[in-house]
Amino acid sequence: MLTTPTNHYEALVLAMQLALDAPSEEQFVKARKMVEYFGTLVAPEDISLAKKQVLSGLTINEYLERNTTK
Repeated sequence: MLTTPTNHYEALVLAMQLALDAPSEEQFVKARKMVEYFGTLVAPEDISLAKKQVLSGLTINEYLERNTTK
């Protein structure tokens, strides 16, 4: 189920997920353009975090809980 992003980081994560799940080359290209666009709106470290989050399949809260040192 897709959710509506509330900030640029969430939009980047969603675009990355769409690109990975794209059923056609055309849809992949559209999603890739979104990734490139939203990537310009977040910090470089957020891009790295988004990649890790998408590849791990976790929500941002789950990812942060597992990967934040306390």
